[in-house]
Amino acid sequence: MAWCGTSTARRPRISLVRVSSRTKLRSTLAMALLLCGAMAFCAPIPIGIKNSNPGNISGKNLKFWRKLGATGHDPWGHLIFATDADGLRAIKFVLAGYRAKKINTVRKIARRWTGHPLDLSRHSYVAAIAQSVGAALDEPLDLADPCIVSALARGIILGECGRRSYPSRLWMQIFGDFCR
Repeated sequence: MAWCGTSTARRPRISLVRVSSRTKLRSTLAMALLLCGAMAFCAPIPIGIKNSNPGNISGKNLKFWRKLGATGHDPWGHLIFATDADGLRAIKFVLAGYRAKKINTVRKIARRWTGHPLDLSRHSYVAAIAQSVGAALDEPLDLADPCIVSALARGIILGECGRRSYPSRLWMQIFGDFCR
């Protein structure tokens, strides 16, 4: 059972038991909500979503990142952005930097993004990016194409935060054409 929205202080333990009647089930759930709060049964919220940083971008130079809407760092070094739009713009900005540095394959992009020197060919993160782009791991990508950048951003967000979708209007505002 995942806990979210609560501190790391000692929490009461609740065991879910098999209940034969709806009345008992309702009373058990009501008791659980009273003891633990309404957020007790939800999945943990990914750090990238909490920080409005769906790419989990880390940056040491906060003065630089403030220009893109960063408001600070979390304890793990990930940037915190004021809005989801700022976090999405930051992903687009980093991918534009990769274009300038000729980091243009799924494998190179994933290695640079995650910072892992390991072979990522079987890693689910790379698979999510490759599937969203529809390209092989070592196939050169045109990072000038807004559809490719949009697909890369979707794959990165999927790999970093799990399934998270943003409103079409916001996505089009940041990445241009929707390119489904």
